[in-house]
Amino acid sequence: MSLMTILEMQMSYRKEEDPFDLTLEKWIRIRQFVGIASTLSYFQELLQAANIAVPFCFEYQGKGCFGCPLENVCGPGKGARLLKVMKLIHTHYLAILAGNMLPKEPLISEIDGWLRELEMVKAKPEYLNPKSETNLHAPFGAPRRMKINSIFGSNSNTK
Repeated sequence: MSLMTILEMQMSYRKEEDPFDLTLEKWIRIRQFVGIASTLSYFQELLQAANIAVPFCFEYQGKGCFGCPLENVCGPGKGARLLKVMKLIHTHYLAILAGNMLPKEPLISEIDGWLRELEMVKAKPEYLNPKSETNLHAPFGAPRRMKINSIFGSNSNTK
């Protein structure tokens, strides 16, 4: 199992894969990796992977996240769950650095909640309707397709 790299994220986005699916894939891989993470180097990899920008950041970060579909769940001053996930990953890293191992269940639970939040935002009608003028998820003007298997079941939305 591998964590998503920034290069993989950028290449997949340039191939016009769905930005929501790429964002979900990033966090699904992180969640799976947590299950095997047991050393300082693993948690260092998790920290790096968690900080990789998602496709929406490529489009909206320069605009202060204004108009980003994820603005309400991770935009400036928002995103309490994402912040908690990041803090928990960092806490695990620091605990291992100090020679301790923390239970992974709270971290896994928060990542699961973050994935559910992302899936709820993705399910909003303006995202599912590719003809909508507020569909900000296909900046190249083409429908984006990608089939992923979510930890919450199969997801094969075609936009």
